[in-house]
Amino acid sequence: MRFIAWLTILMSFLLVESAICAPYTDRIDSIPDIAQTDPSAQFPDGGSAFCGPCAVSNSLFWLGGNGYGNLLPRAKEPFDIHVELTKLIASPQYMDTSSEWGTSPASLIEGVAKYLHDCGYDYKELSYQGWRNVPRRFQSGIKTPQPEWIKAGLEGDSAVWLNVGWYRFSPEKREYLRVGGHWVTLAGYGLDKNGQEDPNVFIVHDPGTRSVQIPPNEFIRLEKIRVGTIVSRSGLRQDAKGLFKLHSIIVDSQAQLGILDGVIHLEMKRPNT
Repeated sequence: MRFIAWLTILMSFLLVESAICAPYTDRIDSIPDIAQTDPSAQFPDGGSAFCGPCAVSNSLFWLGGNGYGNLLPRAKEPFDIHVELTKLIASPQYMDTSSEWGTSPASLIEGVAKYLHDCGYDYKELSYQGWRNVPRRFQSGIKTPQPEWIKAGLEGDSAVWLNVGWYRFSPEKREYLRVGGHWVTLAGYGLDKNGQEDPNVFIVHDPGTRSVQIPPNEFIRLEKIRVGTIVSRSGLRQDAKGLFKLHSIIVDSQAQLGILDGVIHLEMKRPNT
């Protein structure tokens, strides 16, 4: 009997793992992809620092159409609703997005939590994996984002936002020098641009106009870093081992490559009514 019980547990575990590893593309055409520098949106400073609010509003707009209508402003046209939502969550009341520094993980996750509360919703989980700082109540304790945790984050009424660091690499010192950052929305995983299965591929919607395309899906491949050191703009040093380079992402002009610095996962709690 004990053997059968253990076998049942093992089979359940394997089924969960295989489900997470299977490609997931259900939302790639329904999660929107607002461009941060779209002139018709009239974001402050041309939207140059609006990647965080845009990435988050993509997901909140999707949730608003899937059972969480209070998340959406009362404009009439879908584009106007999306623009107003983006501006609202970027405001000092929520994320306090800076025209100079953009939106830090701490500001983004606190802004999301407050906005959900003000809209009358609660969440099952709002947590962060990565090496940058967030308030303690959102910390997972994991500094190297885990792909299977990220993939599982798209199950149910949920959202996942990826914080991409822009880096220049010094091969002599094996140092990755951070020169900036960016936010994108995770929309799916497991298929490459040719429709071939690849568990290391994430499908994202990128607010950067350098990557605006129709359809909006970008296919990014993860490659684990084996050795090296992250050096932040403030001089903070962090072991790069276990972090992931992001291939095929369209890189900022000041950088040579993108690295997955962190991930924020939101899972909503269904309202009673």
